Amino acid sequence: MDVLAYSSSPGFKPMLKDRSAPLNIAALPVVPSDLYEIVAVSDVRELNQNPQIAFYDGLFIATWVWSAGSETAATQGMFSTSIDGVTWTPRQSYTGVPPSGFRYSTNGLWLRNGELWALYYFTEINLDPVEGEEYYGPSLKLMGRKWESGQWGAEQEILTDCMLDYAPIQLPDGKWLGSGRNHKFETQFILGDMGNWERVIVPSPTGVLLNEATVLSVNPRLISYEYRNEEEMNPRVLLRSFSYDGGHTVSTPMKTNFPDAQSRRAVMRLSDGRYVLSSNASQEMGRQVLMLSVSDDGLEYDRVYVLRNNPEPAKFTGTSYWSFGFNYPQFLEKDGYLWVIYSQNKEDVQISRVGLGAFD
Repeated sequence: MDVLAYSSSPGFKPMLKDRSAPLNIAALPVVPSDLYEIVAVSDVRELNQNPQIAFYDGLFIATWVWSAGSETAATQGMFSTSIDGVTWTPRQSYTGVPPSGFRYSTNGLWLRNGELWALYYFTEINLDPVEGEEYYGPSLKLMGRKWESGQWGAEQEILTDCMLDYAPIQLPDGKWLGSGRNHKFETQFILGDMGNWERVIVPSPTGVLLNEATVLSVNPRLISYEYRNEEEMNPRVLLRSFSYDGGHTVSTPMKTNFPDAQSRRAVMRLSDGRYVLSSNASQEMGRQVLMLSVSDDGLEYDRVYVLRNNPEPAKFTGTSYWSFGFNYPQFLEKDGYLWVIYSQNKEDVQISRVGLGAFD
C-alpha cells in the first residue's frame, strides 16, 4: 500500500475541510491581535529560536534557545518572565554554558502535578545542521530543571537517548505522552512518567523522514499525531496517524490534505472544547505567514485565519530561507486570550495575544 496516498480508512477525515483547491492565503481573514516583544536582536549576530510559554506561580514564563553566530554554535537555554505578558524581564540563561563541544536546546515547559519543569536536551555540537541521522550525537539525553521560589533548580536527568519537541501532555489515564526523537533521528514517543518511561518508535515509511509530531488526545480512546516530512514532497502536506490503545501502538502515518511549509506546529484543546492549530500552512509562502486553524472535533479544521504575515527583513545577512519568517509557534490559553509565542527570522522572540472571541 502506498502510505503517501490519502487514506479513507476508519477514523481518517480530510484534515482541512472542503479543500478542493490550494489554500488562498490572500483571501483568509486576518485575526485581530496585540503584539509584544520578549527579546530583540540589536547589533550582535545571534539567534533566538524555539520559544516555549507557560503561566505558573503568577507569572508568564518563556524559554528559548540562544546561540551566537549560527545554529551549530554552543546553544544554551534562556528565559524571561512577565506579570502581564506585555512587559518582560531581561533574559537570563537557565542552562548555563554547555561544556566544550556540546549544546543545550529547549524542549518545552512541562506543567506536571503542580510543578513547572523547563525541559531541554544535551548533546554534541553538530557541524552539519541538516536534520537526519547525524543531527544528534550519542550523548543525547533529556534534562530538566524545576521552578522553585522564583528560580530554576538543579539540573536533573529525565531520560537518556531522548529529546522532545513539545512538553508531554497528560492522557485521560493519567500517563504523560511526549513527542520527540532519539539520537538516530527516529520519531520516538515516551509514555509514562519520571522514572518509568515506555518508548514507542514510529518508523518513517519509505520516502518519508518523519519529524516534529504533534500529539492530541481527542478523546479517551483516540490520540491523533501529525507529522512533517523532511523529504521531498509535492504537494507538501502533513501526515497523520492514530493510537487507539493509549499510545502504546501507533498506526502507519498517512498523508492528509493539510498544507505544510516543512515547519513546526502547535495544537491544543481550548477550554470551550474547540481545538486550535498554529502552523505555517503554505508551501508557497513558507514561514512568511503564520496561521491559526480551528476545529470543533480536533480532526477536521474548517476555519483558517492569518495571525502574522509580511515579516520584517532579517537583521543580519546570511539568514537562510527557512529562517525567514515566523518560526516555532507555541501557545497557551489565559483569561480569555490565546497567547502565541514564536521567533521572527530566528532572531527576535515575540508573542501575539488573540481574544478567543475572534474565532466565533
